[in-house]
Amino acid sequence: MTMIGILAGQIFKSLMIDHFGLLGVSHRKIDSKRLIALVFIVIALILVARG
Repeated sequence: MTMIGILAGQIFKSLMIDHFGLLGVSHRKIDSKRLIALVFIVIALILVARG
């Protein structure tokens, strides 16, 4: 559960960094594939926490 939580946090942070162009990276909009990946990871975290 901890590893899934860490992964979800990293993906969320990378989405924000790319979207706003932080830390000197070029802007990259949040597309549906990246958002769906984050949703699946959060769902996995919920399922693991319940089981």
